[in-house]
Amino acid sequence: MGEVGDSKWNERYEAMSDAVDKHVEDNRTCTPDDGNWSADYQNLVRYSAYPDLADDPRSSDYGLMGLSAIAAEGRIQFESDYDDFWGPGESYKSEPIDNPTWLDVCLLANDMINTTGDKHHIFLEAIHKVDTFSVDEGGFIKVYRFSMGS
Repeated sequence: MGEVGDSKWNERYEAMSDAVDKHVEDNRTCTPDDGNWSADYQNLVRYSAYPDLADDPRSSDYGLMGLSAIAAEGRIQFESDYDDFWGPGESYKSEPIDNPTWLDVCLLANDMINTTGDKHHIFLEAIHKVDTFSVDEGGFIKVYRFSMGS
């Protein structure tokens, strides 16, 4: 598909970025009709993946796949701590989600950015599992954190 930085690569990366922006805009959890709405909510997340992941050796460094690929299998919950250095906000905990795709993870990362107030670290580079806990129904929820870059 081309080398990083050439016109075909740039076109594909722009298409991926546009897909993320549209997905976040169309599916964000904060809407004017619910109590979590904020006029300050922005589409900020940037998917820091290379478009030719199968051919790009750097893809293994990030663990990212295509946007429609499953990012983590099972019932997943994402968490992120609040750090007042980055401004007003609060810690983030998503609702559990089953088998999220990378587009789903982008949406949740965008919600996390807006919740924690850390608008400096907006590049989603990877996710990593930090815990597993059982729930009353006899199942398990895996807890993941975002790896965000600036």
